[in-house]
Amino acid sequence: MDPTQNEAFHMCEKNAMCEKNAIGYPASLLQSPFYDVRQPAYVKYASIGGSIGHELMHGLDGTCAGYDEQGKEKDWWTAETKERHKQPLNEFIERYNSYDFHQGFVNGSLTAEENIADEGGLKAAYIAYQASLTRDGEPVQILPRFEGFSPDQLFFLTYAQQHCMAYTPEFLKVLLKDEHSPGKLRVIGPLSVMKEFAAAYRCPVGSSMHSPVSSTLW
Repeated sequence: MDPTQNEAFHMCEKNAMCEKNAIGYPASLLQSPFYDVRQPAYVKYASIGGSIGHELMHGLDGTCAGYDEQGKEKDWWTAETKERHKQPLNEFIERYNSYDFHQGFVNGSLTAEENIADEGGLKAAYIAYQASLTRDGEPVQILPRFEGFSPDQLFFLTYAQQHCMAYTPEFLKVLLKDEHSPGKLRVIGPLSVMKEFAAAYRCPVGSSMHSPVSSTLW
């Protein structure tokens, strides 16, 4: 792995890069500003924690369902699991299909596995963050100029900030053909169906950031 690249990965299949089913992180992501041991817990868990959660979720998606922990081909999902997975997956895809983004609509099928990893990874990171408050017992540190925000609000703000992007019209057309949703929708999609976010920011039920839909998988 090139230590200067800025993307992590989950490799399901054993190959020349990975000896087994594994996730990989380049050194560039394990340093400031993406990760710094001096940062408050809500920043660390929302940034590197959300990213690690994202990659771990890929180990439970439709692609990695065909490989075991050693990266060998194996269909380890039961027939019942596959059947129960269909309806929420279809609802999930339709939800992302409905997002109108400037130059067109997101392809919910193309982006499904990445969207699922975003939502599942964020939830896992939030659960881990909450557990750390009890386990570590560290005093909550509020960053300068953010005194008006709660730790939970800053957790979600940190997550959103890492997906901030500027687009040219030409790049938007390319982005809508990518397996990842545009950055803005990687924020709106997961946060709008997460009750903890709605509670933190007091979003009314039915508002754009507090969707009543249940099409989540994790």
